[in-house]
Amino acid sequence: MTRTGASLRTLCLVAVLATPFSSCGGGGGGGALNLAPTLIAVTFVGAGSVPVAGDRLRLVLSEPAAVAGTVLDDADLVLSAGASLGSVSGVPVVVSPHVVELVLGTGVALSPGVSTLDFGSANDAVTDAQGLKAIASAPRTLRKADAQVPVISNLTLSGVDSLLNGTGTAGGTLQVGHNRFSFDVTSSDGSSAIDTTSTLISVSVPVTRNGVTIAAGHNLTGDLTVASSPGLDQFSVPASMTLSSGAVTVTVRVVDASGQVSDPKTFAFQVRFRSSDVELFESGQVWFLDTSRDVEQFSVSLANPTTPVMVVSGANGRSDFEDLLLVLGLLSTTPIANVSGALDSNQVFLDMLRTKVVEQTTALFPGIGITFTFTAPGTFPAQSSSVSYGSFSFSQICLAGSVDTTGTSGVLGLAIFDE
Repeated sequence: MTRTGASLRTLCLVAVLATPFSSCGGGGGGGALNLAPTLIAVTFVGAGSVPVAGDRLRLVLSEPAAVAGTVLDDADLVLSAGASLGSVSGVPVVVSPHVVELVLGTGVALSPGVSTLDFGSANDAVTDAQGLKAIASAPRTLRKADAQVPVISNLTLSGVDSLLNGTGTAGGTLQVGHNRFSFDVTSSDGSSAIDTTSTLISVSVPVTRNGVTIAAGHNLTGDLTVASSPGLDQFSVPASMTLSSGAVTVTVRVVDASGQVSDPKTFAFQVRFRSSDVELFESGQVWFLDTSRDVEQFSVSLANPTTPVMVVSGANGRSDFEDLLLVLGLLSTTPIANVSGALDSNQVFLDMLRTKVVEQTTALFPGIGITFTFTAPGTFPAQSSSVSYGSFSFSQICLAGSVDTTGTSGVLGLAIFDE
Protein backbone atom coordinates (compact mmCIF):
# COMPACT_ATOMS: atom_id res chain seq x y z
CA MET A 1 0.00 0.00 0.00
CA THR A 2 1.74 3.17 -1.12
CA ARG A 3 1.45 6.24 1.09
CA THR A 4 0.21 8.98 -1.23
CA GLY A 5 -1.80 10.87 1.36
CA ALA A 6 -4.46 10.04 3.86
CA SER A 7 -7.41 7.92 2.86
CA LEU A 8 -9.96 5.89 4.75
CA ARG A 9 -10.50 2.22 4.03
CA THR A 10 -12.61 -0.22 5.95
CA LEU A 11 -11.27 -3.70 6.45
CA CYS A 12 -12.24 -6.55 8.73
CA LEU A 13 -10.41 -6.50 12.05
CA VAL A 14 -9.02 -9.96 11.50
CA ALA A 15 -7.47 -8.68 8.29
CA VAL A 16 -5.54 -6.04 10.21
CA LEU A 17 -3.45 -8.82 11.68
CA ALA A 18 -2.55 -10.13 8.22
CA THR A 19 -0.63 -7.76 5.90
CA PRO A 20 -2.55 -4.67 4.74
CA PHE A 21 -0.50 -3.59 1.79
CA SER A 22 -2.22 -3.39 -1.59
CA SER A 23 -2.10 -1.13 -4.60
CA CYS A 24 -3.10 -0.83 -8.23
CA GLY A 25 -1.15 -0.58 -11.49
CA GLY A 26 0.02 -2.36 -14.61
CA GLY A 27 3.09 -3.31 -16.61
CA GLY A 28 5.12 -6.12 -18.07
CA GLY A 29 8.07 -6.83 -20.33
CA GLY A 30 9.35 -8.84 -23.26
CA GLY A 31 12.32 -9.87 -25.40
CA ALA A 32 13.47 -12.54 -22.94
CA LEU A 33 14.97 -16.00 -23.36
CA ASN A 34 12.56 -18.82 -24.21
CA LEU A 35 13.49 -22.09 -22.49
CA ALA A 36 12.78 -25.51 -23.96
CA PRO A 37 10.11 -27.59 -22.19
CA THR A 38 11.15 -30.55 -20.06
CA LEU A 39 9.40 -33.58 -18.59
CA ILE A 40 7.95 -33.10 -15.09
CA ALA A 41 6.03 -36.35 -14.61
CA VAL A 42 4.82 -39.37 -16.59
CA THR A 43 1.82 -41.56 -15.82
CA PHE A 44 -0.41 -44.07 -17.55
CA VAL A 45 -4.18 -44.43 -17.60
CA GLY A 46 -5.49 -47.99 -17.80
CA ALA A 47 -7.58 -50.63 -16.07
CA GLY A 48 -4.69 -52.82 -14.95
CA SER A 49 -1.68 -52.29 -12.74
CA VAL A 50 0.69 -52.58 -15.71
CA PRO A 51 0.25 -50.78 -19.06
CA VAL A 52 -1.01 -52.77 -22.03
CA ALA A 53 -1.58 -51.87 -25.67
CA GLY A 54 -4.39 -49.34 -25.94
CA ASP A 55 -3.71 -47.73 -22.56
CA ARG A 56 -2.80 -44.05 -22.56
CA LEU A 57 0.52 -42.55 -21.54
CA ARG A 58 0.51 -38.97 -20.28
CA LEU A 59 3.55 -36.73 -20.26
CA VAL A 60 3.42 -33.67 -17.97
CA LEU A 61 5.60 -30.87 -19.31
CA SER A 62 7.12 -27.84 -17.64
CA GLU A 63 5.62 -25.46 -20.22
CA PRO A 64 2.34 -25.32 -22.16
CA ALA A 65 2.78 -28.02 -24.79
CA ALA A 66 2.20 -28.43 -28.50
CA VAL A 67 2.64 -31.39 -30.86
CA ALA A 68 4.27 -31.44 -34.27
CA GLY A 69 1.94 -34.01 -35.84
CA THR A 70 4.52 -36.79 -35.85
CA VAL A 71 4.49 -40.11 -33.96
CA LEU A 72 5.99 -40.08 -30.47
CA ASP A 73 7.75 -43.40 -29.94
CA ASP A 74 10.85 -44.93 -28.36
CA ALA A 75 13.13 -43.02 -30.73
CA ASP A 76 12.02 -39.70 -29.22
CA LEU A 77 12.75 -40.76 -25.65
CA VAL A 78 15.45 -42.06 -23.35
CA LEU A 79 14.00 -45.17 -21.69
CA SER A 80 15.33 -47.35 -18.89
CA ALA A 81 16.62 -50.80 -19.78
CA GLY A 82 13.94 -53.05 -21.30
CA ALA A 83 11.30 -50.32 -21.41
CA SER A 84 9.29 -49.60 -24.57
CA LEU A 85 6.14 -47.76 -25.65
CA GLY A 86 5.41 -50.59 -28.06
CA SER A 87 4.49 -50.10 -31.72
CA VAL A 88 2.91 -46.65 -31.46
CA SER A 89 0.99 -45.65 -34.59
CA GLY A 90 -1.04 -42.57 -33.70
CA VAL A 91 0.29 -39.08 -33.10
CA PRO A 92 0.16 -37.62 -29.57
CA VAL A 93 -2.45 -35.05 -28.57
CA VAL A 94 -2.48 -32.18 -26.08
CA VAL A 95 -5.19 -33.00 -23.52
CA SER A 96 -4.55 -29.99 -21.25
CA PRO A 97 -2.05 -27.14 -21.49
CA HIS A 98 0.82 -29.03 -19.85
CA VAL A 99 -0.17 -32.61 -20.69
CA VAL A 100 0.52 -34.61 -23.86
CA GLU A 101 -1.13 -38.01 -24.28
CA LEU A 102 -0.44 -40.95 -26.59
CA VAL A 103 -1.89 -44.45 -27.03
CA LEU A 104 0.56 -47.24 -26.21
CA GLY A 105 1.16 -49.85 -28.90
CA THR A 106 1.53 -53.60 -29.16
CA GLY A 107 4.61 -54.83 -27.31
CA VAL A 108 4.53 -52.09 -24.67
CA ALA A 109 6.91 -52.89 -21.83
CA LEU A 110 6.56 -50.45 -18.95
CA SER A 111 6.40 -51.02 -15.20
CA PRO A 112 5.09 -48.35 -12.79
CA GLY A 113 7.59 -47.47 -10.10
CA VAL A 114 10.42 -49.02 -12.11
CA SER A 115 10.52 -47.78 -15.71
CA THR A 116 11.91 -44.30 -16.34
CA LEU A 117 11.44 -41.98 -19.30
CA ASP A 118 12.84 -38.68 -20.53
CA PHE A 119 12.97 -36.81 -23.80
CA GLY A 120 15.91 -37.63 -26.04
CA SER A 121 17.87 -35.55 -28.52
CA ALA A 122 15.88 -37.08 -31.41
CA ASN A 123 12.52 -35.79 -30.14
CA ASP A 124 10.60 -34.15 -32.96
CA ALA A 125 7.06 -34.81 -31.71
CA VAL A 126 6.57 -32.59 -28.64
CA THR A 127 7.32 -28.87 -28.45
CA ASP A 128 6.24 -25.77 -26.57
CA ALA A 129 3.77 -23.26 -27.98
CA GLN A 130 6.59 -21.52 -29.86
CA GLY A 131 7.77 -24.74 -31.50
CA LEU A 132 10.83 -25.30 -29.30
CA LYS A 133 11.37 -29.05 -28.93
CA ALA A 134 11.18 -30.69 -25.51
CA ILE A 135 14.62 -31.68 -24.23
CA ALA A 136 16.14 -34.01 -21.65
CA SER A 137 16.18 -32.98 -17.99
CA ALA A 138 16.01 -35.92 -15.58
CA PRO A 139 14.49 -39.40 -16.01
CA ARG A 140 10.97 -39.57 -14.57
CA THR A 141 9.63 -42.76 -13.01
CA LEU A 142 6.36 -44.05 -14.46
CA ARG A 143 3.28 -43.67 -12.27
CA LYS A 144 -0.26 -45.04 -12.53
CA ALA A 145 -2.97 -42.40 -12.62
CA ASP A 146 -5.75 -42.75 -10.08
CA ALA A 147 -9.32 -41.58 -10.60
CA GLN A 148 -9.10 -38.36 -8.58
CA VAL A 149 -7.66 -35.05 -9.74
CA PRO A 150 -6.06 -32.78 -7.11
CA VAL A 151 -7.73 -29.48 -6.28
CA ILE A 152 -6.23 -26.10 -5.37
CA SER A 153 -8.59 -24.49 -2.86
CA ASN A 154 -6.64 -21.29 -2.23
CA LEU A 155 -3.77 -19.30 -3.68
CA THR A 156 -2.35 -16.19 -2.07
CA LEU A 157 0.97 -14.47 -1.40
CA SER A 158 3.06 -14.43 1.80
CA GLY A 159 0.26 -15.74 3.98
CA VAL A 160 -2.01 -12.76 3.37
CA ASP A 161 -5.56 -13.71 4.28
CA SER A 162 -8.20 -13.69 1.54
CA LEU A 163 -9.92 -10.81 3.34
CA LEU A 164 -6.95 -8.61 2.50
CA ASN A 165 -5.31 -10.06 -0.62
CA GLY A 166 -7.61 -8.34 -3.11
CA THR A 167 -10.11 -11.19 -3.43
CA GLY A 168 -12.15 -10.19 -0.37
CA THR A 169 -14.46 -7.32 0.44
CA ALA A 170 -11.52 -4.99 1.05
CA GLY A 171 -10.78 -5.02 -2.70
CA GLY A 172 -7.57 -3.66 -4.14
CA THR A 173 -4.54 -5.45 -5.54
CA LEU A 174 -1.90 -7.06 -3.37
CA GLN A 175 1.50 -5.42 -3.76
CA VAL A 176 4.88 -7.10 -3.26
CA GLY A 177 8.52 -6.41 -3.96
CA HIS A 178 10.36 -7.94 -6.90
CA ASN A 179 11.45 -10.95 -4.77
CA ARG A 180 11.48 -12.38 -1.23
CA PHE A 181 7.78 -13.15 -1.05
CA SER A 182 5.99 -16.49 -1.33
CA PHE A 183 3.30 -18.15 -3.40
CA ASP A 184 1.09 -19.98 -0.89
CA VAL A 185 -0.77 -22.96 -2.36
CA THR A 186 -3.48 -24.80 -0.42
CA SER A 187 -4.39 -28.05 -2.15
CA SER A 188 -5.84 -31.49 -1.51
CA ASP A 189 -6.45 -34.86 -3.11
CA GLY A 190 -8.74 -37.54 -1.75
CA SER A 191 -6.70 -40.52 -2.92
CA SER A 192 -3.06 -39.44 -3.41
CA ALA A 193 -0.53 -37.17 -1.79
CA ILE A 194 0.46 -33.94 -3.51
CA ASP A 195 3.84 -34.16 -5.24
CA THR A 196 5.20 -30.74 -4.29
CA THR A 197 8.30 -31.08 -6.47
CA SER A 198 6.11 -31.41 -9.58
CA THR A 199 4.09 -28.25 -8.91
CA LEU A 200 3.85 -25.96 -11.95
CA ILE A 201 4.20 -22.23 -11.19
CA SER A 202 4.46 -19.59 -13.90
CA VAL A 203 4.00 -15.82 -14.06
CA SER A 204 2.82 -13.50 -16.80
CA VAL A 205 5.96 -11.34 -16.88
CA PRO A 206 9.64 -11.99 -17.62
CA VAL A 207 11.74 -13.21 -14.70
CA THR A 208 15.46 -12.69 -14.16
CA ARG A 209 17.19 -15.71 -12.65
CA ASN A 210 20.85 -15.37 -11.69
CA GLY A 211 21.29 -12.56 -14.19
CA VAL A 212 19.48 -14.25 -17.10
CA THR A 213 16.04 -12.93 -18.12
CA ILE A 214 13.54 -15.70 -18.89
CA ALA A 215 10.34 -15.16 -20.87
CA ALA A 216 6.96 -15.19 -19.18
CA GLY A 217 5.19 -18.51 -18.77
CA HIS A 218 8.09 -20.75 -17.79
CA ASN A 219 7.93 -23.06 -14.79
CA LEU A 220 9.65 -21.45 -11.80
CA THR A 221 9.24 -24.19 -9.20
CA GLY A 222 12.80 -25.50 -9.39
CA ASP A 223 14.19 -22.07 -8.51
CA LEU A 224 11.87 -21.42 -5.57
CA THR A 225 12.45 -22.35 -1.94
CA VAL A 226 9.72 -24.66 -0.64
CA ALA A 227 8.31 -24.94 2.88
CA SER A 228 5.50 -27.47 3.34
CA SER A 229 2.95 -28.18 6.03
CA PRO A 230 -0.20 -30.34 5.84
CA GLY A 231 -2.30 -29.03 2.95
CA LEU A 232 -0.11 -25.96 2.37
CA ASP A 233 3.03 -25.43 0.28
CA GLN A 234 4.84 -22.09 0.33
CA PHE A 235 7.14 -21.36 -2.61
CA SER A 236 9.41 -18.42 -1.77
CA VAL A 237 11.00 -16.21 -4.43
CA PRO A 238 14.71 -15.94 -3.53
CA ALA A 239 16.92 -12.87 -3.82
CA SER A 240 18.54 -14.43 -6.91
CA MET A 241 15.23 -14.12 -8.80
CA THR A 242 13.60 -10.85 -9.87
CA LEU A 243 10.08 -10.48 -11.25
CA SER A 244 9.46 -7.65 -13.69
CA SER A 245 7.56 -4.73 -12.22
CA GLY A 246 3.91 -4.05 -12.96
CA ALA A 247 0.73 -6.10 -13.01
CA VAL A 248 1.46 -9.83 -12.68
CA THR A 249 -0.68 -12.96 -12.74
CA VAL A 250 0.68 -16.19 -11.29
CA THR A 251 -0.74 -19.51 -12.51
CA VAL A 252 -0.35 -22.64 -10.40
CA ARG A 253 -1.12 -26.29 -11.08
CA VAL A 254 -0.40 -29.08 -8.62
CA VAL A 255 0.39 -32.68 -9.47
CA ASP A 256 -0.48 -35.62 -7.24
CA ALA A 257 1.61 -38.71 -6.59
CA SER A 258 -0.25 -40.58 -9.35
CA GLY A 259 0.60 -37.96 -11.97
CA GLN A 260 -2.82 -36.31 -12.15
CA VAL A 261 -2.70 -32.54 -12.77
CA SER A 262 -5.10 -30.06 -11.18
CA ASP A 263 -7.00 -27.31 -12.94
CA PRO A 264 -5.08 -24.03 -12.86
CA LYS A 265 -5.48 -21.48 -10.09
CA THR A 266 -4.53 -17.87 -10.81
CA PHE A 267 -3.85 -14.83 -8.67
CA ALA A 268 -3.29 -11.24 -9.80
CA PHE A 269 -0.93 -8.96 -7.91
CA GLN A 270 1.39 -5.98 -8.36
CA VAL A 271 5.19 -5.96 -8.31
CA ARG A 272 6.90 -2.71 -7.33
CA PHE A 273 10.57 -1.90 -7.07
CA ARG A 274 11.74 0.15 -4.13
CA SER A 275 11.84 3.85 -4.88
CA SER A 276 11.88 7.10 -2.95
CA ASP A 277 8.10 7.25 -2.59
CA VAL A 278 7.91 3.90 -0.80
CA GLU A 279 11.34 3.61 0.80
CA LEU A 280 10.38 5.61 3.91
CA PHE A 281 7.41 3.35 4.45
CA GLU A 282 9.44 0.18 4.12
CA SER A 283 12.53 1.28 6.06
CA GLY A 284 10.80 2.82 9.07
CA GLN A 285 7.17 3.26 10.08
CA VAL A 286 5.15 3.67 13.27
CA TRP A 287 1.54 2.45 13.36
CA PHE A 288 -0.64 3.67 16.21
CA LEU A 289 -3.42 1.20 16.99
CA ASP A 290 -6.17 3.47 18.30
CA THR A 291 -9.01 1.89 20.28
CA SER A 292 -10.70 5.09 21.48
CA ARG A 293 -13.43 5.40 18.82
CA ASP A 294 -16.91 5.60 20.38
CA VAL A 295 -19.71 6.26 17.90
CA GLU A 296 -21.95 3.21 18.34
CA GLN A 297 -22.93 0.39 20.65
CA PHE A 298 -24.41 -3.09 20.34
CA SER A 299 -27.46 -4.97 21.49
CA VAL A 300 -27.37 -8.75 21.83
CA SER A 301 -30.28 -11.16 21.44
CA LEU A 302 -29.37 -14.84 21.17
CA ALA A 303 -33.03 -15.56 20.49
CA ASN A 304 -32.53 -14.05 17.04
CA PRO A 305 -30.23 -16.47 15.16
CA THR A 306 -30.23 -14.33 12.01
CA THR A 307 -28.90 -11.12 13.56
CA PRO A 308 -28.01 -11.91 17.18
CA VAL A 309 -25.94 -8.72 17.43
CA MET A 310 -27.41 -5.41 16.31
CA VAL A 311 -25.56 -2.13 15.83
CA VAL A 312 -27.05 0.82 17.69
CA SER A 313 -25.87 4.27 16.64
CA GLY A 314 -24.63 6.63 19.32
CA ALA A 315 -21.78 6.78 21.80
CA ASN A 316 -22.10 5.10 25.19
CA GLY A 317 -18.95 6.26 26.98
CA ARG A 318 -17.10 3.03 26.19
CA SER A 319 -14.97 2.47 23.10
CA ASP A 320 -16.49 0.51 20.22
CA PHE A 321 -13.53 -1.87 20.47
CA GLU A 322 -14.34 -2.69 24.10
CA ASP A 323 -18.02 -2.99 23.19
CA LEU A 324 -17.04 -5.74 20.76
CA LEU A 325 -15.03 -7.55 23.42
CA LEU A 326 -18.06 -7.43 25.69
CA VAL A 327 -20.20 -9.00 22.96
CA LEU A 328 -17.62 -11.77 22.61
CA GLY A 329 -17.59 -12.37 26.37
CA LEU A 330 -13.95 -11.35 26.73
CA LEU A 331 -14.77 -8.36 28.93
CA SER A 332 -17.35 -8.13 31.70
CA THR A 333 -19.70 -5.39 32.88
CA THR A 334 -18.77 -6.51 36.41
CA PRO A 335 -15.01 -7.15 36.31
CA ILE A 336 -13.22 -8.87 39.17
CA ALA A 337 -11.25 -6.37 41.22
CA ASN A 338 -7.55 -6.57 42.05
CA VAL A 339 -6.72 -9.53 39.81
CA SER A 340 -3.16 -8.30 39.30
CA GLY A 341 -2.24 -5.63 41.80
CA ALA A 342 -4.78 -2.85 41.44
CA LEU A 343 -5.84 -4.01 37.95
CA ASP A 344 -9.25 -5.59 37.53
CA SER A 345 -9.97 -8.55 35.22
CA ASN A 346 -10.91 -6.32 32.27
CA GLN A 347 -7.69 -4.32 32.56
CA VAL A 348 -5.59 -7.47 32.82
CA PHE A 349 -7.21 -8.94 29.71
CA LEU A 350 -6.78 -5.71 27.70
CA ASP A 351 -3.09 -5.54 28.64
CA MET A 352 -2.61 -9.15 27.54
CA LEU A 353 -4.50 -8.55 24.29
CA ARG A 354 -2.50 -5.43 23.42
CA THR A 355 0.77 -7.24 24.08
CA LYS A 356 -0.27 -10.16 21.87
CA VAL A 357 -1.49 -7.94 19.02
CA VAL A 358 1.78 -5.99 18.98
CA GLU A 359 3.76 -9.23 19.11
CA GLN A 360 1.84 -10.81 16.22
CA THR A 361 1.81 -7.74 13.95
CA THR A 362 5.52 -7.14 14.50
CA ALA A 363 6.24 -10.77 13.58
CA LEU A 364 4.69 -10.15 10.15
CA PHE A 365 7.53 -7.79 9.21
CA PRO A 366 10.84 -9.46 10.13
CA GLY A 367 13.88 -7.33 9.38
CA ILE A 368 11.79 -4.25 8.56
CA GLY A 369 11.65 -1.16 10.77
CA ILE A 370 7.92 -1.19 11.41
CA THR A 371 6.61 -0.57 14.92
CA PHE A 372 3.08 -1.10 16.24
CA THR A 373 1.93 0.57 19.43
CA PHE A 374 -1.24 1.21 21.44
CA THR A 375 0.37 4.35 22.91
CA ALA A 376 -0.28 7.49 20.86
CA PRO A 377 3.04 8.82 19.49
CA GLY A 378 1.45 12.23 18.95
CA THR A 379 -1.76 13.91 17.86
CA PHE A 380 -3.12 13.17 14.40
CA PRO A 381 -4.45 16.34 12.68
CA ALA A 382 -8.10 16.57 13.67
CA GLN A 383 -10.68 16.84 10.87
CA SER A 384 -7.93 16.58 8.24
CA SER A 385 -8.79 14.68 5.08
CA SER A 386 -5.12 14.34 4.07
CA VAL A 387 -1.57 15.18 5.03
CA SER A 388 1.38 15.69 2.70
CA TYR A 389 3.68 12.74 2.15
CA GLY A 390 6.44 12.37 4.73
CA SER A 391 5.09 15.22 6.89
CA PHE A 392 3.78 13.11 9.75
CA SER A 393 5.70 10.80 12.06
CA PHE A 394 3.19 7.96 12.32
CA SER A 395 0.18 6.31 10.72
CA GLN A 396 -2.99 5.41 12.53
CA ILE A 397 -5.30 2.40 12.51
CA CYS A 398 -8.57 2.87 14.36
CA LEU A 399 -9.82 -0.45 15.72
CA ALA A 400 -13.53 0.13 15.71
CA GLY A 401 -16.90 -1.57 15.74
CA SER A 402 -18.89 -2.77 12.76
CA VAL A 403 -18.60 -2.87 8.99
CA ASP A 404 -22.31 -2.25 8.39
CA THR A 405 -23.74 0.60 10.45
CA THR A 406 -27.33 -0.28 9.49
CA GLY A 407 -27.25 -2.92 12.19
CA THR A 408 -28.56 -5.78 10.04
CA SER A 409 -25.50 -7.43 8.51
CA GLY A 410 -21.73 -7.34 8.20
CA VAL A 411 -18.66 -8.37 10.15
CA LEU A 412 -18.10 -7.26 13.73
CA GLY A 413 -14.60 -5.87 13.85
CA LEU A 414 -13.44 -2.98 11.71
CA ALA A 415 -10.17 -1.22 11.02
CA ILE A 416 -10.08 2.28 9.60
CA PHE A 417 -6.72 3.10 8.08
CA ASP A 418 -5.41 6.64 8.15
CA GLU A 419 -2.42 6.14 5.87
